[in-house]
Amino acid sequence: MKKLISLTSLICVIFASLAGCIAVTPPADTAQNTMPGAAIAADTADKNGPESAAETGSPDTFAATDPVTERQTEAYTEDVTAPHTEKATEAVTEKETAADTKVPETTGEKETEPASTQRPPEPQTTERPPEPTEPVTDAPVEPREKLDVDLRNFDIELMKFIKTTQDGNYMISPLSLRYALGMLIAGSSGRTLNELLGAFHVTDVGEFEEYIKQFNAFEDGFNESAGKEEEERRMIRLANSVWKREDLPDFNENYKLRLQMYKAEHYDFELTDIVKRVNEWAKIKTEGMIPELLPADFSTDNLAVILMNALYFKSSWVDQFSRDSTREGDFTKADGTAVTKQFMKLTDSFRYYSDNETTLVTVPMKGSAAVTFVLGKCDNVLEKLDAAEYRNVEIKIPKFEVETSLDNKELVNFMHLCGADLIFSESADFSEMIDHHIYVNDIIQKTKISLDEYGVEAAAVTVIDTREKAADPSDPVRFYADRPFSFFIHTTTSEWTGQKNVIMFEGEITE
Repeated sequence: MKKLISLTSLICVIFASLAGCIAVTPPADTAQNTMPGAAIAADTADKNGPESAAETGSPDTFAATDPVTERQTEAYTEDVTAPHTEKATEAVTEKETAADTKVPETTGEKETEPASTQRPPEPQTTERPPEPTEPVTDAPVEPREKLDVDLRNFDIELMKFIKTTQDGNYMISPLSLRYALGMLIAGSSGRTLNELLGAFHVTDVGEFEEYIKQFNAFEDGFNESAGKEEEERRMIRLANSVWKREDLPDFNENYKLRLQMYKAEHYDFELTDIVKRVNEWAKIKTEGMIPELLPADFSTDNLAVILMNALYFKSSWVDQFSRDSTREGDFTKADGTAVTKQFMKLTDSFRYYSDNETTLVTVPMKGSAAVTFVLGKCDNVLEKLDAAEYRNVEIKIPKFEVETSLDNKELVNFMHLCGADLIFSESADFSEMIDHHIYVNDIIQKTKISLDEYGVEAAAVTVIDTREKAADPSDPVRFYADRPFSFFIHTTTSEWTGQKNVIMFEGEITE
């Protein structure tokens, strides 16, 4: 029986731990441009309450500079951000110029907050939570160039940064990260909201949500067409859930309404069993690909709110590779040494592009999806993908399996580079989500992929952790992936939506 390998599941989990006291008014809008602290953000203590202070502990324990964070940022600055220096400097200058205004500038075109991002005014009270005197998260690493990213190049910049933090093969899921951040955006307000939107260079919440709606439509069309074709082995599943500690106030009604587009499930939890329940949810939504999202010794101190996203993709090649054509061959690793791999081979009409820096080929999968393999640089890969033309191509691709754990603040550091700093400070404002003070501490992602003659199977789990506080007759061109290459699993043109080239998974094979 043919083994159909499916593609991807991904869980973005946003862990939120809420402050020691319920916030009556939104937190202060003073941004703390600091790097995040340990694995999970801690409760924001009410500085006036001895019980709160005893519960959260001293923020001094989070203040030390993280050498890993410093190495990641320095490596990316040297390897990736140099081409963006001029744009990044302009972006920082624009933010500094707008420092005296109520809303920070995110596009360089508007000086006021767009109407669609504005929240109804909160009732004024005579008391406000005291301004934090010390950051809860790590001190920022200098220098820190900001990136000039938008909804289209966010995925590519993410891949460039993650590459500087990894040794060997790796994989990430930008789409799952987007969904997790989307649920965070839905609960944010004020400067916190504007920084998150600015990370994607969108002007309002509606623009970001339109992206989510478009992919929701693709998911529906993909699965409906699979049902008509009676293809049980083809599926895209998006699953979202929001969890809160049982003693905390309920999520705000407006937040629940905004989560309807995410079809998010709502749960209460106790600290004694939350790790087990989260892992069970992840395992079910990823078809067993990610059986353990959180380790058994995961700290639940001050854990308050969890936001989770799971993305699962499964499909097969339009034209399957013959197992009889699979042969052993040498793969030249990034360090120049050779290893033996099993290479699949197929000659057919494929979309193909080549220039002095990049060669790519797109292999279609059933259901308006595809895998694009890239040799060389990935700069402007989406534009080059649009420019690809059908050629007769002889493809040789190795079978591979990859697992990646991004659990060393790699994704947190990337969001800092995109300009989202306030979400990691005590001044973060998630009052649209819940009447409790929370801030983000860490973002973790686990991924797994297997690719063979029949198709692709992949899974990813992302945790945003917060706490209280066509063919031609000529000879085929050759695309031999016998040296380091990148891969992108993405949508193609479909009848269900005008959106295309949405990258669900991306990665690199170097050894």
